[in-house]
Amino acid sequence: MDTLHQLMNFISRSPSPYHAVGSAAALLEEGGPPVDVLLLCGGSAGDLPRQSPRYAGRFHIVDSFDTHARAPDHFAAVDAAAQAGVRIVSIDSGVDSSQVSTYIGTDNYAAGQMAAQAALEQVEGPLSVGLVNYDEGTANGQERERGVLDALTRCGRASVAAEITTLVDAGQAREDTAALLAGHPDINVLVAFNEPTSVGAAQV
Repeated sequence: MDTLHQLMNFISRSPSPYHAVGSAAALLEEGGPPVDVLLLCGGSAGDLPRQSPRYAGRFHIVDSFDTHARAPDHFAAVDAAAQAGVRIVSIDSGVDSSQVSTYIGTDNYAAGQMAAQAALEQVEGPLSVGLVNYDEGTANGQERERGVLDALTRCGRASVAAEITTLVDAGQAREDTAALLAGHPDINVLVAFNEPTSVGAAQV
């Protein structure tokens, strides 16, 4: 019986999800049959910060860590474990590690430049720009913002009037954008950096 079938057998016969997870972890710790790729889909708050560094030195892992503010610490822990020789495939957010063999995701800098170019093509004359970013410290948002700023600087007819950082929530983004516009009535272009913030900004 291969490893996947053993894991599925453990899970299907377990009396609860918690027992299933424990059984699967026990099989890994016992050094069962080889695992080609280990998928870790636990919680970002408590599970993955413990599991990913633990297993990165022994398996090729894919994890779903998505707590942006804590991503640098998580990446550092995974990198330290991966120095044993396991390659890293980074999806969506880059990992600052020499062990990254493949990156799959958006060119966020280019996406920011495209957003700025779209604004420049639709608005004639001087642009007074309000930036609506999200989750301060998130690499994706920072790279998109850098792309926007570089494109606006090159055009010669745009300036950033103000910038806010809001939550990844359309309702909160709407409230924060309304306050931004109230404080800076000269703004004639808004640039937001992900879907919820864009939806919220557009509703003002």
